Amino acid sequence: DEPTKGVDIGARSEIYQRLRAIADQGLAVLVSSSDGIELEGICDRVLIFARGRIVHELTGPAVTDAAITEANLTATASRASQTPAGIRDRRWRDFAASDHFPALVLAVLTLIILGGTQALNGYFLSPFSIKSILSFFSILGFLSSAQLATVLVGAIDLSIGPLAGLCVVLASFLAPDGVAPGPLVAGVILILMFTAGFGLLQGLLITSLRLPAIVVTIATFIGLQGISLLLRPTAAGQIDDAISDAAQFRLWFLPAGLVLTLAMVAGAEWLLYRTAFGRSFRAVGSSPLASHRLGIDSQRLTWLAFVISGFLTGIGGLMLAGQVGIGSPTTGSDYTLMSITVVVLGGASVAGGRGSFVATLLGAPLVQATSSASSYIDANSSVHYAVIGSLTLLAAIFFSVARRRTVHG
Repeated sequence: DEPTKGVDIGARSEIYQRLRAIADQGLAVLVSSSDGIELEGICDRVLIFARGRIVHELTGPAVTDAAITEANLTATASRASQTPAGIRDRRWRDFAASDHFPALVLAVLTLIILGGTQALNGYFLSPFSIKSILSFFSILGFLSSAQLATVLVGAIDLSIGPLAGLCVVLASFLAPDGVAPGPLVAGVILILMFTAGFGLLQGLLITSLRLPAIVVTIATFIGLQGISLLLRPTAAGQIDDAISDAAQFRLWFLPAGLVLTLAMVAGAEWLLYRTAFGRSFRAVGSSPLASHRLGIDSQRLTWLAFVISGFLTGIGGLMLAGQVGIGSPTTGSDYTLMSITVVVLGGASVAGGRGSFVATLLGAPLVQATSSASSYIDANSSVHYAVIGSLTLLAAIFFSVARRRTVHG
């Protein structure tokens, strides 16, 4: 009952950590507190009582200080309106405001675009076209997940596209056509180490020097483009087919690259929503003040987010190198905006704290299908950009309104 009332910040952090440690051992911990930020930080589920009865329940991402305060202020009205129809309506609105609802919307839109384009051009879903779509979907899946890792902590990484492009250029030097297996593996490892280290460097610049992420990553966006052009002024240097062959190798009738993408997303989603690490990760972006009061090291998690972003970008960049097959200095620059588009379509909050790797993954086929469809229906690139831009804006408006109505409903 009010576990940290009259307690200084240092002792408060210790209390929070011990409560979470007990809960992580499988024991139930019941906390009664008037501090909404405190409840947001340590509770998996919050029940609001009025006149001895439960009138509202918040779980998962819905547990926020704003939602708790609103539920307390409207407790009497909520108690009076909890008819079976009202409960069903509330459940629907809660689902519409959840981090996973965008996945359903994106899946439906993707199927509409695929079906509509196939109806207009019967060659759209040919085996060759499907293979190409799945390859670029896997690449965009990794790069969008890299972007989401930084967005979750309230940052953004504008360098993702040029970094993926630099991976293509580096692969033309470190994994040239005809290279032996040993040097090839060493080259791939060096590229992944470089991208992860570059992410660490960006994270340290942001946290240590307290520079805005957008400023740092705009600078690195330009710098990486310059390095690629310096190394390869023009497209040159054949990349060994082994990289492409590895991504296209069949596992359970699916390309290995796609299987790797699905496995990565499943693991990241589990970590984000089922572990204390995931709660801390989302807390940093949701409320820096609350996370500080809970003893969470926001600086460490921020630079770790950029390390994760760099590593995932490295994998996506290597897949892109396998698809391109040559050291092109301009390849990859478009992926920065595409990754941001996919993250927004996936319902993530650009302010941080909210997002789903599953929903983000399902934003990638929508963007890729729209891009591929434009060439099959004789539409120029302006139509593709107009459709994606409109969908992104509508998605941002829809998810924002749905979540606001849930908080105030």
